[in-house]
Order: sequence, then structure tokens, then C-alpha cells
Amino acid sequence: MRIELLPQTVVYISALSIVFLISYELMSRFRKHFWIFVLTMLIYWGVALGTIPGLASDNFDNMRLLGIGIIGWALAFLSASAVFAWRHFKPYSILCIIGSLFVTAMLIDAYFIEPYNLETTVVNIGSSKIKKPIKILVLADLQTDEIGDYEQDVLKKGMSLNPDLILWLGDYIQPAAKDQIAQLNSLLKELNMQAPMGTYAVCGNVDSRNWRQIFKDLPVEVIRKTHSVKLDGITLTGLQMRDSFNSHLQVGPQSQFHIVFGHSPDFSLGNIDADLLLAGHTHGGQVRIPFCPPIFTESQVPKNLAGGGLFELGGDKKLFISRGIGMERINAPRVRFCCRPEIVLINLLPQ
Repeated sequence: MRIELLPQTVVYISALSIVFLISYELMSRFRKHFWIFVLTMLIYWGVALGTIPGLASDNFDNMRLLGIGIIGWALAFLSASAVFAWRHFKPYSILCIIGSLFVTAMLIDAYFIEPYNLETTVVNIGSSKIKKPIKILVLADLQTDEIGDYEQDVLKKGMSLNPDLILWLGDYIQPAAKDQIAQLNSLLKELNMQAPMGTYAVCGNVDSRNWRQIFKDLPVEVIRKTHSVKLDGITLTGLQMRDSFNSHLQVGPQSQFHIVFGHSPDFSLGNIDADLLLAGHTHGGQVRIPFCPPIFTESQVPKNLAGGGLFELGGDKKLFISRGIGMERINAPRVRFCCRPEIVLINLLPQ
């Protein structure tokens, strides 16, 4: 596991530490006065949330600092408030205890449970263009820096679905973990990752220049330039990475059931004449507020779409965006919340 402590993180933690120590001293001295608990709470959340815009350089920084402020230091602050308020203000103390338990549950789920709680999403799509059933395994955003048990279990689970066709949607290995390319290649060979109708892979935006080595000596067609391939009953158009980010992309029609797949879903905003569009990249937002669109998606598509799932785009055209298998890393928190990772099995069925 590779974790980098960035300067803005040090500044943020230092600021919260100072606020916590001052609040601790105030609550200790003036615990008989309820106003001190209200004041320290306002000060803490004002600093925890108010300093982030000035420190964060991008959305990943926002997520990381927000995680530290809400999950890390908020737990310490609520616990201290509960202790000092217990004797004179029990209802408030109980409220802080409940808050502490909730934050603890969030921490355990977001860091230790949900990132590895893989879901198998099965999607059935019927079409008069399909003459026989076809099972397509969609694997997006493995995005790891260390090939381990989780990655092995994910790929084993995918192969247990007996797909007819496998589509990789990019973002395999973090750039700082190039040594893992050979490890992933060995694992794919060990698991015999192939399918009767073929396996196709596109490049993601975090992939290094030698990403194709992941599939070295494997029956996988890597997409270097955008082009179409006719298979038995369907036509695939694989997109070069830059084309997948082109919101004005144009892709012409095909006589067979037409699938266009790329890393980013931005291409779906263009003029794409196809039956099914497939993309990853967004991770479903990775951190979600229940019943709300994702906060950050790094995509031009509407957030309700970027959150993942199957969507009708008008006519018979459909878009599926995968929440992905892995997580953002480097300067982003290694968490998932209300956004489980997934592998996707698409069943194309005669209508």
C-alpha cells in the first residue's frame, strides 16, 4: 500500500489539532455552561469545513480532507464533548455519543467493508437484432497499486459467470505501481481470463504507456485506435482513451447490434449511433450521500447518470456506466461509502 502525506494534509491536521486542544481546554473549564459546547462545536465545524476550499487543489483533495475532518477528528471531538457534558447536560452528551457511534460505523464501513463488498450487477437487454443470447462481462477500474486477494477474488468471480465476451474498460494499475503490471499479467494467465467471443481492452486515464503489457501473451485485443470489430451477432466499437473523453464524438451506425465501449462516459454526449454504450471512470462517485447524486464524478455527463447503472438515451439506445472495481488512490481517500464496487454481467437477449 502506497500512501503519500501531502503538505495540505499536514496543515489541515495541524489546524484541527489546535482547534481540538483549545476546545478541550474550554470544555474542561466551563463544562457547567451549555453555551461553551455550542461555541466549540461551531468553531470546530467552521474550521473543519471552512479551510478545505483554501487547501484543496482538486476534488480528490476535497474528498481526503473532508474524510479527515468528518471521520477522524470529528470522532475525537464528539467523544470529548460527550465526556465533559455528561454530568450537567446528559441529553447533549447522549447526542454526542450517538454521533460518535455513527461516525465510527461510517469509518468502519467506508474504509474496511464497502471497498471490498463486491456486487455482481446483472443487466438484461432485449433486442430484435440479437439472434441468440450473449453474456458480456464488463470489468472497469480495477485501479489498484497492489495485486492481492481482493483482485484475485474479483477476477475469479467474473470468470465463474462463464461470459461469452469480456470487455475491460481501462484504469488497471496506478502509475506509481508499475511493478504490479507483471503481477496482474501473471494472475490473468493463471485464471485463464478469456472468453469464446474474445476479450477486448481499452486504455484508462491513469494507465501508464506500457499498460498493454498487462495483456502480454494473452488472447486479448487491446484498443490502440478507435475501430470496430464484427463478431457473431454483434459489432464492437472500442474507443481510444482520448476519444472516450470527447463529448462531441461521432460514431456511425452498424447493421448488427452495435456496442460502443470506452473508459469515460463523456463520449455518450456526442453523436453515437449504437444500441449500447458502455463506460466506467466515474466509480459511481465512490462516496455518496444516500438518495442523492454523487458529489464528484470527474465527468461531463449529468451526475445522476455518472452515479452508475443502465439508462435510456432515447430510441433504442442505452448507456451503462459501471461503478468500477477499485478506488481512487494517491491523494484521494481509499474509501467507498454508499457506493459498492461491482462487476457487471450484461445478458443480450433475443426480443
